[in-house]
Amino acid sequence: MEEQIIESKKNILIGVVNQWEPYVVSLECRFYSASTGSLLFQSSGSGLLTEWGDASATVLTNKHIVTAISLDRSDLANECTITFPQKDISIISKKVKVLVEDYDWGLVTIDFPNDYIKSLLQNSPSLCSKTPTLGDSVAILGYPSIGDQKNVTVTEGIIAGFDSDYFITSAKVEKGNSGGAAVSLENNCYLGTPTFSRTGEIESLARILDVRVLNQ
Repeated sequence: MEEQIIESKKNILIGVVNQWEPYVVSLECRFYSASTGSLLFQSSGSGLLTEWGDASATVLTNKHIVTAISLDRSDLANECTITFPQKDISIISKKVKVLVEDYDWGLVTIDFPNDYIKSLLQNSPSLCSKTPTLGDSVAILGYPSIGDQKNVTVTEGIIAGFDSDYFITSAKVEKGNSGGAAVSLENNCYLGTPTFSRTGEIESLARILDVRVLNQ
């Protein structure tokens, strides 16, 4: 009986990953000098292809990926490269913005989506509308710097607690996972984006920023 339960959970995870993997993209954002046009630095992370607002094709990600914070201001990236590693498709977008000032949400718009992106968006990912239950299973999909750069990296855990607008999860989150997708395995929907970890005496627990804050 226990083996059947384990096999069932494994099949659910595989099914969810296969469904969501095409929507999880790799991001590389670049910041140029306004005076010389030279590259100052770049940041990288992950994102989720979806439809947001009036745009037909967008990528939800973290604000800290698309902005550079200096001593007196926060500058947006001049451009971001959106990559679908499995298909070896890369698109450069100069339409970058912060979604909600007080939260770690950024948005990159794809003005001219190709046929592949259009086909994906015919079935856009479902956003979770309800609060998960403590102990619910969650999968984190993204492109961490230590992971496979050609295929999405998946970690699995549970909802371990709640912290204001964040879900605490036992799933491992590494640098580069930021902006990726946290998916509820119970409801097969997008819980939000992994953002940061807090380190305890034994190990760290990652936070998932609730996507519902965008509708507040």
